[in-house]
Amino acid sequence: VAVETAAGRNLMLLQDPEVRSRVARLLALAGRRLGEHVTFRELWATVAYAVSAAKSPAALRNDLAKSEEGLWPSPLDHLANGRGHGRLIDAVRAFVDPARVPWPECDEAIWNAGEPTSGQWLCDLVPGEPPERLWARGKQQEALEKQRQLKRFVAIAHSRGDRLLAELEAAAPLPSEVGDDALRAEVTLGLRRLYLTAREEENAPGWLAAGVPLWIGSSYESKAVAARPQVAVRAVAIDDLTIRRPRRAPWLGGALGPLPEVAWLHHPASKASLRISPALLGELRRARSSTGPMAVPERVHRFLAQIAGWDEGEPMTGASEEFAVLDRARGQLVAAERVVRRDGGGASYERTAQG
Repeated sequence: VAVETAAGRNLMLLQDPEVRSRVARLLALAGRRLGEHVTFRELWATVAYAVSAAKSPAALRNDLAKSEEGLWPSPLDHLANGRGHGRLIDAVRAFVDPARVPWPECDEAIWNAGEPTSGQWLCDLVPGEPPERLWARGKQQEALEKQRQLKRFVAIAHSRGDRLLAELEAAAPLPSEVGDDALRAEVTLGLRRLYLTAREEENAPGWLAAGVPLWIGSSYESKAVAARPQVAVRAVAIDDLTIRRPRRAPWLGGALGPLPEVAWLHHPASKASLRISPALLGELRRARSSTGPMAVPERVHRFLAQIAGWDEGEPMTGASEEFAVLDRARGQLVAAERVVRRDGGGASYERTAQG
């Protein structure tokens, strides 16, 4: 009876000492990266959600019956599904999702065969169809979701999964681990990469490859920021930005414990600030090392819009004004030209030199 639902299978899976140990390592790492005290009640709520996703037995049984891909949602799938709420659940989703760890050799094997080429499962698992076959039948979303599911399953229930956990333990970022100049350089590069990949940047004007271009994608359409066309007419120089850290009054000493894990990228001229949490720093690091679609965090969009709004109020200097257009964030650079203003009020477009 226990195996008739995903929750029952997860409970059986967690009976294995190695599986329990790996899940505990991920929860402990998420808690450390959160940088806040987590109560025992919050811990057990997270464990309970990992097992059942807070669904009724009937709903869990129905989900399992509809799973033609042969893999049930594991504890990590439940924690990553976006429906759960809680500080520790949010921290697991932000910092320790094995599906985000690049491992080309294993990724290809999972895609083509449904499991790594060597090693063994720690449980009686039948992966079913590999993601590649689902993709070939036109089930692209199902294939991508199964790839993520299998990657998480490998992390906790396969002999080779320990490497994924080790990568997460080594790479989960904290702002306090980086000095001001290095953090500023890392964040500004990540902000550029959220909109323009390294390949597109190679063919872009030089001003788009320095500082932080002020990409704006305002629209009346109900589209996500990452799906809208983006326009930039200027970039903020790195030297115009500063890093700010949290401080406490000296007389408090250590009474309140360690400072929160946060910093701010500040633009003094406009007084706009971008809060750099560990989660955002992790997103920016992923933007630097990837080329596929990524969501633009709302706080990034607002930060760039604040600076752009300030910039519009500044008097224009020079006889020309450059602009660039992306078809979407991390998309194709469809235009990079210059507006040349003529005597008497006229203007014309000229293509700018590529960087």
